Amino acid sequence: MQPLAKIDNYSFTAIPIEPLYDETKLAIGTAFFWLHQKQNFLITNWHNLSGRRTDDEKPIHSQAAIPNKLRIWCGHETVGNKISTDVDLYDKDGTPIWFVHPTRKHAVDIAAIAITPGYDVRIYAINDAQETPAIVGVGAEVFILGFPTGLTRGGFPIWKRGSIATEPDFAAQGDDYMLIDSATRAGMSGAPVIFRTNGTFTAQDGSINIAAGANTSFVGIYSGRLKTPTLDDPQLGITWPKKLIEEVVAGGVRDTAI
Repeated sequence: MQPLAKIDNYSFTAIPIEPLYDETKLAIGTAFFWLHQKQNFLITNWHNLSGRRTDDEKPIHSQAAIPNKLRIWCGHETVGNKISTDVDLYDKDGTPIWFVHPTRKHAVDIAAIAITPGYDVRIYAINDAQETPAIVGVGAEVFILGFPTGLTRGGFPIWKRGSIATEPDFAAQGDDYMLIDSATRAGMSGAPVIFRTNGTFTAQDGSINIAAGANTSFVGIYSGRLKTPTLDDPQLGITWPKKLIEEVVAGGVRDTAI
């Protein structure tokens, strides 16, 4: 990824998406790109593409509409502008085109679609960005790069501040996701979550490092607020760690029709 003066590289990675039923927009969301063996993949949440809740598979839309297309607003040659591309979400046999986790399926709220960009489309894969191998522990400050209620400035995402609220190692050991303390909003589902610090950081080997400028690590993908048994909102968001994205893309397992 080539840097551009005055614009953070990671602002190029997050893009808005619109699940559609034919030409009717059903929702808004966020996505980003992932590069795997020279193939670009659009990464977002399973619920954005299926239009269904992950817990009971019921439709999310108030009128039970299920998306059959996805409008992707990719980067354009003109900085800050976006160009839309519509993708059919099902093949001629009615099978979803997206990949899911190879063993957990949509219990992991991540989906991937192989994308071949047009000549005038600019793709910035988040795993192709310069990254600092920092330890990201509980309490660390992170940013969710998305489009809350569809908001944007100059075509770029809004950086919503948050902090890691649960021990990340527990997510790696089987709890699947970590929780982020942040006041997120609709439209941010599918957003990349990054750790950002300036100057000093702790490397993976435990050493303390001092580096000039911003140090960034990709943490995972945000997938909405945690539901609780009561109406109280604890303002905790679910984030799936990046290793699960790698498993989805490498697994190449397509979803099945519901």
